[in-house]
Amino acid sequence: SSGVFFNKEESDSGAHVVVLGPLISTALYGPDPNAPLGKTLRLNHATFRVIGTMQSFGATSDNAIIMPERAARSSVFGYSVGSGEQVSGVYIKAKSTLQVKHVEDQVYDIMRSQHNVRNPAFDDFQVQDLGSRLSTFTSLIGLIAGFVPAIAGISLLVGGIGVMNIMLVSVTDRTREIGTRKAIGATNSAILTQFVMEATTLGAIGGLVGVLVAVGLIVGTKVAIPALGGANGMLATFSPVLAAPPILVAFGISLMIGLVAGSYPAWRAARLAPIDALRYE
Repeated sequence: SSGVFFNKEESDSGAHVVVLGPLISTALYGPDPNAPLGKTLRLNHATFRVIGTMQSFGATSDNAIIMPERAARSSVFGYSVGSGEQVSGVYIKAKSTLQVKHVEDQVYDIMRSQHNVRNPAFDDFQVQDLGSRLSTFTSLIGLIAGFVPAIAGISLLVGGIGVMNIMLVSVTDRTREIGTRKAIGATNSAILTQFVMEATTLGAIGGLVGVLVAVGLIVGTKVAIPALGGANGMLATFSPVLAAPPILVAFGISLMIGLVAGSYPAWRAARLAPIDALRYE
């Protein structure tokens, strides 16, 4: 995203130059990608000059410092090229997504030739492409997405039972009140409407509290991500979005829960006989 990458001459000579991943750059020099250019930093008692910063490519690259292999071997890891130490991993970028499979096949051929592997079953290395990781991640997200509606449904059921129980207790405690109102002329529909409105109001209050808590968490998360250095990195992909339709739908569901859960207690209150209600202790 700024500066330059080291060239072949710098790589062959083991020049002490580095390119920083966005998370490292932000943590050390702030959010400006140009701020690290020309600065020096020490890695394992060796001094390196920053010549560039990278764009975000994911967790591994974002939290990395890229340098020539010869410089890494001699100054960071403490051994020289050709000393017998092995490279644990290599990242390869294809020119286009259509060539990924072809490049992967080439890597297999080269590695098997270098390692003298005749039978693919005895490969002593692994080759992974980001597409397979993305497929695994997508499957995991799909599994989670399938569980979320079930969990939400159970939560709604429990909430509805809670509202119904509260309204049933309210009807029981106010039995004499209901009898008195009926004795002075209140109709069954008036009693029904009263308790349905109370249950709906209870659901609306619960929905409003839930919406306020959710909005607070979303706003807090959006503020916390830049503070943690994730404005341009992987954390930015998890930044929540505040939109009106989901809020309205959630609030509407809360109203429906109050309405549905309060219907039976309201019907039960409206069916009470005035004489029985007045005698209730």
